[in-house]
Amino acid sequence: MTAIYVNPIYDASSNHRYDAVDYGTIDPFLGNFKDLEKLSAEMQKRGMHLIMDGVYNHIGDDSIYFDRYGKYKTVGAYEYWSRIYDLMNDKHMTEAAAKVEAKKELEAEGQVFSPWHWENWFDIRNEKTQDMMGKKYAYHDWQGYDSLVPFKDADYPGSEQGTVKSDLGDYLLYGNGKDKGVIMKWFDEGLDGWRLDVAKEVPPGFWANVRKEVKSIKTKDGSEPLLLGEIWQDGSQFFTGDTFDSVMNYKLSFALGDLFLNKGDSRRPTTS
Repeated sequence: MTAIYVNPIYDASSNHRYDAVDYGTIDPFLGNFKDLEKLSAEMQKRGMHLIMDGVYNHIGDDSIYFDRYGKYKTVGAYEYWSRIYDLMNDKHMTEAAAKVEAKKELEAEGQVFSPWHWENWFDIRNEKTQDMMGKKYAYHDWQGYDSLVPFKDADYPGSEQGTVKSDLGDYLLYGNGKDKGVIMKWFDEGLDGWRLDVAKEVPPGFWANVRKEVKSIKTKDGSEPLLLGEIWQDGSQFFTGDTFDSVMNYKLSFALGDLFLNKGDSRRPTTS
């Protein structure tokens, strides 16, 4: 065994942790950065590599970035836009005036705005709807799961609409000159590679930018970092040398599962 691949270990609201609360933290249920450093060191002694699941298509609705439930001191996108829409609907303000008033109110309450402008990363609409958690303003959710909120495609650097740099791109990848981007920072904590979740739902130009940055460094043992994409469909577009080193081969895993679990038949059963 030469590698350990772990699910996301960020602080999150669920036990699967694909709904990150904060990309810069470790879920305290699992441990802390000292524990991660010890794990990495022990693995290096054994010639092993640590691969972590990176979820950079969506975050949790209870995250610091979105903050649907108003729990955090830094203004999240949902609490910002829901305040704006309340002012527009209840006091008949224009959007421009409501933005000014919402910012004023939030800051008066002791809230602060992120220098990364989290409030601009998501698609939240002035349209009332409801889910199991109650009434809300509608927003783009991931695969119908209200607790998972994707970033706007246009904000990824390298997307067709996006610019070379963006607040989202700087936060995830490039950093700000003082702090590294999230994807790069975790290599300092002993990471050897990324398995990148739902990679086909992120603009491929962003992954090309990721590859350029990641391949410019070496891991703590001097090896080249691994980039592995989670692709359920045909992954051939990622085999051109400008994005991933490999992809997850689910078709093979399904065939093997059927071979050993479906009475030795690797052909998928049909239903009528």
